[in-house]
Amino acid sequence: MSISLAISPCPNDTFGFYALLTGKVKAPAPLSTTLLDIENLNQSAALEKYDIIKMSAATFASVSDRYRLLKTGTAFGTKSGPLLIAKSKQIDLKNARLATPGKNTTAAHLYHLLFESPKEQIDVPYNTIIDLIEKGEVEAGIIIHESRFSLHKTKLKIVADLGSKYFETFSAPLPLGIAAVHNRIPKNLQHEIDRAIFSSFQYAKNHPQEALLFAQKFAQDKRMPIIRKHVRAFVTKETYLLEEKDIESIQHFFACCLNV
Repeated sequence: MSISLAISPCPNDTFGFYALLTGKVKAPAPLSTTLLDIENLNQSAALEKYDIIKMSAATFASVSDRYRLLKTGTAFGTKSGPLLIAKSKQIDLKNARLATPGKNTTAAHLYHLLFESPKEQIDVPYNTIIDLIEKGEVEAGIIIHESRFSLHKTKLKIVADLGSKYFETFSAPLPLGIAAVHNRIPKNLQHEIDRAIFSSFQYAKNHPQEALLFAQKFAQDKRMPIIRKHVRAFVTKETYLLEEKDIESIQHFFACCLNV
């Protein structure tokens, strides 16, 4: 039996899965890998296209009857997360056109959980949002991934860190991305997959320079300082191995998503 894996090309994913993708950690079965933008991953999860997949935490809330949460690979933000940005901090969000990285992303769900709906929402690739605001095609946007670490190169302002606002509101860390395995995979193989992914992330932790150089190949912003910041922010102790309190935080966020 072969298995399919789909993750994003963002540094926190490619860093952690490096050893599994390059054979330094043996996969439990022949493995095919696809790299996709986060919204395409979310759509693929809804269509059940891949056996193992990284998706937005908000999307997992709607497909958790078909997928099992893996113990390794979840991205958390503790007092940090997607950034709501604009040309001015005093923006009238209710009358703004808002660009999001996808309607099924955690970023978009967070906005609707924490703010009133904008005048108009457009869903675009995450790496185009800064440019859209600078050109005046939208008044505000939510940036994720490497974009949040290169914002200082622009004149745009942070209106809110949605991860920080979520923590202030609910006193809980924010699950951003979920690694999951489809229920069609036999239980014994699911457990082997869990162990292999854990070993891959441990390899990256113990050989960070190797894993960072691998992540650089796929990153939208290939500057190593940006990649290091990205990995430090979103590959945390929760990413390496979920504890019960982390699962409770995920369940809390799911409940919030279902009420949006």
